[in-house]
Order: sequence, then C-alpha cells, then structure tokens
Amino acid sequence: MAGAIREQDAAAMATSLPRLKHLCLDGCYLPKQVLLAVIHGGPELEALSAKLCVGFDEGDEDVAREAAMIARFEVGGSRLVDKFDQRDADGQDDDTSSYVDVM
Repeated sequence: MAGAIREQDAAAMATSLPRLKHLCLDGCYLPKQVLLAVIHGGPELEALSAKLCVGFDEGDEDVAREAAMIARFEVGGSRLVDKFDQRDADGQDDDTSSYVDVM
C-alpha cells in the first residue's frame, strides 16, 4: 500500500483481510493510532514493514510493545513530524509556511 493510511483503511483491512500475513506500508503517512489499529486488526500478521513512514517515531515504545507478537516488524527511518525539517516553500527557515510535503 502507499499514500496516506487512515483509520477507515485500517478498519477495512481488519474486516476484509483478517488472515493477512504480510503487509508493507513503507513510505506511507501513517499516524501512530492508525498503525496500532493495523497491528490490532491483523491477528495473523507475521511480517509488517512500515519503514520510512511519517506519523510515528521508529523508537516508540508503545508501538514496539503492541507489535511484539509480529515475527518481523520493521519501522526503521519512520518519524513523527511536528516541525518542518526542511526550509519552507518560500526558502525561509521561519517555520511559518503552510506548505505540506506529501509522500
């Protein structure tokens, strides 16, 4: 899957694909609460990759604890963004632009 993963997407996966074994969400916009919904909605998940995502931090202890039953769980490079980590669209590093970078 790619793009922004929303709560309704996580719910649809749980309802439509309850026996899902492998899921790759690399590079998605994936808020922490949605990732947790994916984890809880996939009781048979054996492998879940959410590397280089935006919306949660790769070192989040809650996420690691909830995903402990997944044999292969990869989240390297994922980060929670609450500030711009690049210059604004106008070239100024003033953190006031409404520019949004969509992955």
